[in-house]
Amino acid sequence: MKDCESPVPYTVRVSQKARRVILRMLPGQKLEVVVPRGFDRAKLPEILKERRDWIIKSAQKMRLPDGAAEPGPFPPDSIRLDAVNLVVDVRCTPKNSGRIQLIQTGAGLLELIGETSKVEPCRMLLKDWLRFQGRVHLIPWIEKLSTDTGLRYERVQVRGSKSRWGSCSSRGSISLSWRLLFLPPEQVRHVLIHELCHTREMNHSPRFWSLVTSFEPSCKTVVAAMHEAWKRVPAWAN
Repeated sequence: MKDCESPVPYTVRVSQKARRVILRMLPGQKLEVVVPRGFDRAKLPEILKERRDWIIKSAQKMRLPDGAAEPGPFPPDSIRLDAVNLVVDVRCTPKNSGRIQLIQTGAGLLELIGETSKVEPCRMLLKDWLRFQGRVHLIPWIEKLSTDTGLRYERVQVRGSKSRWGSCSSRGSISLSWRLLFLPPEQVRHVLIHELCHTREMNHSPRFWSLVTSFEPSCKTVVAAMHEAWKRVPAWAN
């Protein structure tokens, strides 16, 4: 739904627990309007008009990266992390509880327990799980590459960057996006090598690319394939 009062599409959800109108921006710049039971929807245009500035700012924050995947069903039935050859199923167990939990059962199942109709809390729990998986898998990976290449860094951390796969500071501190987990291994390896090479060359000069190529002869092919890499990241993970 979209009208002249809302700058982005929106849907309306009736909640028996809601005491007032609540606006929630969802992945892909979609707005969810939560209203109390019996609410007069004729009042919505005026409310949306009053909150127009907030809607625009929130939509900009939730904008998907260029070339990113279109929004799909949420919660997802499964999460596939190609970088580490891991697939886990996602199951929802609705309960009338004020708390939502995410429990991992074994290696192949994640269970969301609680008020699973609340999209944003569920999304944040899944993203926290992805951040943890990033630390578990990406940090040992770059540590091994550092040893193999002799390219030393000061420290490494895993963050949730939406605009960069990785970065390296002038002090040799490397930051990696946990969204790398959705990429195939050869693309992840390229990003790690790329950032390690920045510990010696803080630029993209011919000398830098020569260093990258010395460790990754097929880097041009990998770089070309990464132009659409963001499409591998599900919209809910952005």
